[in-house]
Amino acid sequence: MKYIILDTETTSTLDDRKITQLGFLVLDESFEIIEKFEANGFAEEKYFDIDAMAATGITPEMVKDCSPIERRTLWGKLESLNVPENVIIAHNSDFDMIALKNHGFENKMQVVDSYSISKHLRGEIINGKVQKHSLQYMRYFYKTYLIEHREGYNISAHNAISDCISLYYVIKEVFINGYDKSIQELIELSKKKYYDKYMYVGKRYNAWNDMRDGKEPVTLEWIANNDRSYLQYILSNFTNLREDYQRSFVHYLTKSEQDDDGLPF
Repeated sequence: MKYIILDTETTSTLDDRKITQLGFLVLDESFEIIEKFEANGFAEEKYFDIDAMAATGITPEMVKDCSPIERRTLWGKLESLNVPENVIIAHNSDFDMIALKNHGFENKMQVVDSYSISKHLRGEIINGKVQKHSLQYMRYFYKTYLIEHREGYNISAHNAISDCISLYYVIKEVFINGYDKSIQELIELSKKKYYDKYMYVGKRYNAWNDMRDGKEPVTLEWIANNDRSYLQYILSNFTNLREDYQRSFVHYLTKSEQDDDGLPF
């Protein structure tokens, strides 16, 4: 068994996004790094989104002379690792899986999704404070950046291989050692879809704003039952809405429809 910690940088967050940078670490059964791979990949300019360029620093000009990522050497290595006994580890794995699939990669590995795991284990609101689950937030919150520095790594946020190294230490130090979870437990936890309890986008019911103002935020389930048109509006008009938010909105809207069977009891 091998563990593959993977990250992609892409042209946008849209469903047709292309990979402009791919990085992954290969770990042995002892969870020690044995190989590192990274490469940039060509993507047509029409796929690039300004927000993505602002986050990653990768522009069409930077990758214009590269081969598409599926023609780079590391792609063949990734495909050779793509067997059911191996485990792929990613932060918000759904995002990376869509990007990989757009280049013809069909994942066969077991999946550990650290973003979902963080929500399951750390929760959304603790002691009146909304929890953040981004990789960069957790590496500073849990001070795993100190381990990166001690091990000689120079990390750049939103660089694929840097994010892989950051994720390696978050998984190892926070979830395996800190929460005392085995990889198998993390795999099982990742299979359980997490549905956000609260709203974090828009203005009307935003939990960030409510907590800042000392208010108790209303739940997504309440919104779906009492103001479902607002959730439908956001689903239809927020083009860059994260996949996990979309999934949560659809879940509660569907549940509300099923509960509302027209009976008076």
